[in-house]
Amino acid sequence: MTAMSIHAFFDAEAMPVRPCDTAVLTVLASIAAGPEMNKTELERIGRTVHTALSAWNEAHGEDGYATWDTLSAGDKQSTFDSVQFVIDNPDADPGAQHDQWLQQKRSDGWSYNKQRDNAKKHHPMLIPFDQLSEFEQRKDALLNAVVRALSADLKSG
Repeated sequence: MTAMSIHAFFDAEAMPVRPCDTAVLTVLASIAAGPEMNKTELERIGRTVHTALSAWNEAHGEDGYATWDTLSAGDKQSTFDSVQFVIDNPDADPGAQHDQWLQQKRSDGWSYNKQRDNAKKHHPMLIPFDQLSEFEQRKDALLNAVVRALSADLKSG
């Protein structure tokens, strides 16, 4: 994965890359270039996506996510489902990926609430894509870009 491919994706989506985005891109490039740490490519991409989205949050002054190794099996599966959706639907826009995630969460019993509560299965992002903040929409775009970049490496290598 290269920072250039991520920049190209944001440009295509008419989303200018800001300095804090560049910091996240640098982290992504180092993760993708590192030694393979997982048994399967899907897990490698899932781990990278999770780390990238956590770095995205931190670069924008938000809380990062729990580390990959401490995630529940359900949270990992949610990431795998999102990764697989983007691989299977390479032309899908971030809104389509969010819709997939939204449907998956709802089918797992999650509902909307302003405060996230894993025990009660409440999540504040269980709303249509166009109602998400620009920050959250850009995070979905980043997820798609990372998956496309890493899955392209699989197809070409």
